[in-house]
Amino acid sequence: GGVGGGSGGRAGSSIGGGTGTPMLDACARLGAFQVPVPGQLQAQSREAFEFAARFLALPEREKRRFRADLAEGAIGPNGYHAPGELGARYNRFRSGFVFQGRTLWPLLGDGAAPGAADFVPRLDGWRGGVWRLAEAVLGRLEAELGDAGLLLPQPGHISGRLFAEGGLRDMVSHSQFHIKRMHPAPVKDQEGFAVRMPLHQDPGFISIVLHASADPPGQGLEVLDEACGAFVPIPSSGPEVATVVVGQLFHLLCGRGRAGYRPAKAAHRVVTRPMDMDKERLAATFFFQPAPGDLLEPLVAPSEALADACAPGLAQGVPAQQEAFSDRRSRTLARYA
Repeated sequence: GGVGGGSGGRAGSSIGGGTGTPMLDACARLGAFQVPVPGQLQAQSREAFEFAARFLALPEREKRRFRADLAEGAIGPNGYHAPGELGARYNRFRSGFVFQGRTLWPLLGDGAAPGAADFVPRLDGWRGGVWRLAEAVLGRLEAELGDAGLLLPQPGHISGRLFAEGGLRDMVSHSQFHIKRMHPAPVKDQEGFAVRMPLHQDPGFISIVLHASADPPGQGLEVLDEACGAFVPIPSSGPEVATVVVGQLFHLLCGRGRAGYRPAKAAHRVVTRPMDMDKERLAATFFFQPAPGDLLEPLVAPSEALADACAPGLAQGVPAQQEAFSDRRSRTLARYA
């Protein structure tokens, strides 16, 4: 159920007639779907959002002690950014903090401040819970790719753990997460709402989005339906539900195969009606992706056109000039600047 579970979408894009591969079908129809969050993770998410709100309520000078800086050669930023920083177009109306992999900083300061000593261990536990949820989703996607006959042989991997932490195609260990607060944005009179985050695609393999509040439902997150050109609102939000969105890497690694499976682009935005502008909006997004040095080898057999571009003699048609994820990520960060 949830987003991506309806009957709409692009003709011919589902696998197995919509039976047996519900996640792949949802990825093909809209590129997004929702999953329930386990009870313990719900409680951890509420606590993580409380910690984030406490930090974001600090004076700006205190927050800027932890200012994020994308230094030359860095894989990604860590720390706090104010509205308009770390990508002015996408963060014009957002502030928050971002961390890569297992990195966490004591954003509430030393142990003397209320809750300061708990910040890192509690957020680390919460992050681990989201990682386990992601592994469940990724394990299901792996199984469905196999059931549909799409997945290339992956010698030496443990079934169900291909994309898991420590797996052969680990998408978890080097993930990134951020927690961000939305700030008021001008309402366009002709549309009757404000676009607080413009239309975009996520750069990773999949993303998981968690919201602190269920009011308004979906928090204004909308996914573009390529079939009809209309925006589909995410139906629900809050700690009880997570929204899964496919990223550009999912297209690159799974969507160029000869079997004809084509995931939707899942371009999305955030809009807000005037009546909801003053409501608190805190969201956490996890971007699941490979290690920086991993080569972006296809997960499905390439199309004939792509195979023709591959060097002769290479097993399974892997392109002769493979790109490392770090190179692709550098180009993506440049576009966000």
